[in-house]
Amino acid sequence: MPAASPAGRALVCPCPSRLPRRLVWCRRWVAFLRRGGAATMDPEPAGGATELLAAAQAQLAARRLAEAEELYSRFIAHGAGPGADHHLATALNDRGHIKYLRVEFAAAMEDYTAAIECQPGFEVPYYNRGLVLYRLGCFDDAMKDFRKVLELNPQFEDAALSLKQAILDKEEKQKRGY
Repeated sequence: MPAASPAGRALVCPCPSRLPRRLVWCRRWVAFLRRGGAATMDPEPAGGATELLAAAQAQLAARRLAEAEELYSRFIAHGAGPGADHHLATALNDRGHIKYLRVEFAAAMEDYTAAIECQPGFEVPYYNRGLVLYRLGCFDDAMKDFRKVLELNPQFEDAALSLKQAILDKEEKQKRGY
């Protein structure tokens, strides 16, 4: 299963109160999320892109994939703003994850590739794209992505395990003459 965004992200309440917000949620925002993000809140969270990304991540965490995908798409279309390449890469990666879960591999790979182009030092989309390539039997390309992950982050254990498995499966495929 693909990795989601890095843990520990702040979720932001879009209410006008503008309280210090690292994991501080007002009752109105919690009620909004429990209702599935509808009713009394504005369709575009106040404050722009950061809140839109947070809302998308909350929907993904709640496994409301259609809503999360729509919010990620709005965030991507809205643009992350200057110097916010990581946020855009995260949104593309997470939207790719949703597509992966729906077994839309070509579309997922497009988003993972776009995330990589946006921020080449972000290892998660390389790993996720490698998983898709592995599942499609493209072992050489998958191994290339897993190696890139390990170049960027040598401590990424799942990438090391995936690389080993891709090597074994490629050898097995060759033995069978495929």
